[in-house]
Amino acid sequence: DSSYEGGDDCVSIKSGWDCFGAALGRPAANITLRNLACKGPRAGIAIGSELSGGVHDVLVERIRFVDAGRMAHLKTGRTRGGAVSSVRFANLTAVGRMDTGIVLDATFKPNSKCGRGWAPRPTHMSDISFVDIDASGAAISGYSFDLGARHKEPVRSYVSAMELFLKDVHL
Repeated sequence: DSSYEGGDDCVSIKSGWDCFGAALGRPAANITLRNLACKGPRAGIAIGSELSGGVHDVLVERIRFVDAGRMAHLKTGRTRGGAVSSVRFANLTAVGRMDTGIVLDATFKPNSKCGRGWAPRPTHMSDISFVDIDASGAAISGYSFDLGARHKEPVRSYVSAMELFLKDVHL
């Protein structure tokens, strides 16, 4: 059992920034986050935006968010590349003020040090699930789900595929 209160994301899972992360080729994998109380102005649990090495086999469960900016934030961008797969969010609760429930943000800027030749494929996201999510005790000022629809370009221009599963989600 742990708690976090701070000025940014409570937990960030990353695997490398653009060309440098792809060259290193080490994914963030086999990660379990459990029994955490989280309070902060940004994401409760963030994956990315630096994920060009890939992220897979992540379990996030029994997390309580209090006055958090959002419960989960999947971050990517046109030059991030990589793949995110087998990520499960389960038994999450939120109370207090929140900006947004769950966010996919595909607008993060490129690393200028990669040069003009860096042209990765869009990020591939698969087997992302949200099960038993309860934010009925939270006052969400924005969207419950923000899948990038508010941006000028659709998410599909940044993400090659997305498989998202929702069950017993109350936002």
